[in-house]
Amino acid sequence: MTRIVNNPLFRVLTVAILSGLSCDRLPIHASSPSVIPDGYHVETIDIPPDIVLEVGGLAFADNGDLFICNRYGEVWVYRHGGSPEWRLFADGLHEPLGIRVEDERTVYVIQKPELTQLVDETGDGTANLYRNVSNGWGLSRFYHEYAYGLPRDSEGNFYIALNGSIGPPGRRTTPDRGIAAKITTEGRFVPLAHGLRSPAGITLAPDEELWITDNEGRFVPTSCLYHIREGRFYGHLNSLIDDPRFESRDLTELSASELEPIRTLPAVWFPHGIIASAPGEVVFDTTKGDFGPFSGQMFMGDQNLANISRISVEEVNGEYQGVVFDFINLLQSGMIRNQFGPDGSLWVGQVARGWGSRGERLYGLQRIVYDGKTLPFAIETIRVTPTGFRLVFTDEVDVESARSLGHYEVEHWRYDYPYRQGRVDRAPVEPLSVTIADDRKSVSLELPPLQRHRVYRITADVVAEDGRRLSTDTGFYTLNHIPNETEEE
Repeated sequence: MTRIVNNPLFRVLTVAILSGLSCDRLPIHASSPSVIPDGYHVETIDIPPDIVLEVGGLAFADNGDLFICNRYGEVWVYRHGGSPEWRLFADGLHEPLGIRVEDERTVYVIQKPELTQLVDETGDGTANLYRNVSNGWGLSRFYHEYAYGLPRDSEGNFYIALNGSIGPPGRRTTPDRGIAAKITTEGRFVPLAHGLRSPAGITLAPDEELWITDNEGRFVPTSCLYHIREGRFYGHLNSLIDDPRFESRDLTELSASELEPIRTLPAVWFPHGIIASAPGEVVFDTTKGDFGPFSGQMFMGDQNLANISRISVEEVNGEYQGVVFDFINLLQSGMIRNQFGPDGSLWVGQVARGWGSRGERLYGLQRIVYDGKTLPFAIETIRVTPTGFRLVFTDEVDVESARSLGHYEVEHWRYDYPYRQGRVDRAPVEPLSVTIADDRKSVSLELPPLQRHRVYRITADVVAEDGRRLSTDTGFYTLNHIPNETEEE
């Protein structure tokens, strides 16, 4: 059977249609970043005109080749450096949104109906064996039932996230929707956690903790980042349909007082339209300084906003929470996939899809490169204290600017659940005092008594000792837990 995505006529028509789309049909702006730290620059990769990339997954092989799956069911290989080369490795897949490379001849992809192993048995650079590894979840004709991936742990298990059908609350949906799951080395499908809406980004941290981003919508008042723990419920109701605790209940009648005790809050909320509105995966900076002064932090792209955010988390009272910053705003197209390359640069796979993005392109491939010598002046992270927050900077601050209370602006708000209402009860917060650390690289803000279950926006108008202004001056900290506080609901 001819695979339609590799049909020459289909390819020509698709490129022609996309090329002919009027730019004024998308919310387009110039793709030169308006926010980017000193020492970083963006490189755009040329894509042959007959390739409609629309990236769904990125993964590097040990030899440096970049494997890219796209929403048209193809897997392309891009060889960077010298004379760039593009090669089609596989096609005929069903909207793959995650990829994992075992070696240059063995690749795994997560597509809507299954996890598939692709093998080049002959060594000609093209996969000729397509093997079903697991298809243990339900799938209907509803378009929104995406499957995302594809991290793999040290024991060889894969991890995936499955979109909810996003129907009305209480409606019976396809089984195993809105969940995080593990696929064992034997191909066994093991649900881990539920209550997700549209978990487009799933990542294993270097310590193999599991993280997932979710997209805003019904029961998700703004996009967010979850730390996933087995057996937990993360808030979206449709995954409760087969929960024995509610089998005789109309889910539409469940109250917040019933749901809150079983719901796990996000580690980080993303203010809608400011930080994210359709976030993709987070990737951890394990480059040991090759990507600048943010080692260990997470970097995340957004499909609508075409920006990259930076996230720093900490463990407080046994749970993770943290802060998100705008890092680069904006790029040429929206993105849900990004990966660090062997040289320490951040590769960004892009797609506007049907929803559009703020970038000027419908799809693309870019990489963020750090020059290795310039130290950008930014808020590196924000940590909560029992009486406020500690702001850590990448370089020494000017004492005169840092000790003035008027140079700090703070506000907070909350997000209602289970109903979608956006930011609620926004209120300014007046700092009480500021203390500069002896090394002049951090300041501690004392605030009125902290309030849990709030997002704190903290902005600093502080300059470096040499007069440089902050490239990142605002952080959004999700405060679910206060250090050393006894928590009683």
